Amino acid sequence: MIVVVIAIVIIGGFLAFNKSNKNVTPTSTSSITTSTTSSNLISVTPLLPYINSPLVPTYGNPSSKYYLFIIYDPECPYCAIEFNNTLPYLYYLAKNNYTMLVFVGMPIHQYSLEMIAMLDLIYQKYGFTQFYKILDKDYAIYYYNILLYENNKTSQLQVPTPYTIYMLLNQSNLSINYNDINSTMKDAYNIADLAYTQGIDATPMLIIYNTNTGNTINQFIGLYSPIEIESYLNKTLGVRQ
Repeated sequence: MIVVVIAIVIIGGFLAFNKSNKNVTPTSTSSITTSTTSSNLISVTPLLPYINSPLVPTYGNPSSKYYLFIIYDPECPYCAIEFNNTLPYLYYLAKNNYTMLVFVGMPIHQYSLEMIAMLDLIYQKYGFTQFYKILDKDYAIYYYNILLYENNKTSQLQVPTPYTIYMLLNQSNLSINYNDINSTMKDAYNIADLAYTQGIDATPMLIIYNTNTGNTINQFIGLYSPIEIESYLNKTLGVRQ
């Protein structure tokens, strides 16, 4: 079972579960990655039945040859750095029928599970577009705060909380039923726990799944440059330039 705590450790530019209690801030916005071989590719097969459910936000063509699993935490600094740069491109791919995006929340930080549940409720009530916009704004705010911290403009890194999502909802004239938070948190936890059993235990992570062969063909764990991700996906998905 996953233990959802604020305790985390930095491993190669991504955040992973740990029982020790430490406060973590990003040390750099530069790319830090982990090596991947065919023998350690993560299987996403157990997550496939949830794709057409309200528990896993998705966007794109379900008949696509490739699914892109985006493993995210709205409170993860490395996710903010990674996805602030790559989410618009991934959205473009799905919008133009090159792939389908599958978002799997992985709660690592203190408020992550509640924030993921709030985002799930946004998806369930308003659909993917509003889910995407709120998550994208959350990362944009966080990334800006990281840059302020790195450049010594602030003495402490300001991290997002459920209030950040609440504020973004109000700014967008959206609302969710907060009475549903606890049950949605339970659902989000169960999905994350299932992902965890497959080796999905850190963020950020991008997993490329081939629907024809039923196999994961590649994965990006940790910080990668947008150019590297885009170059690989352009070639693999046959994106027209």
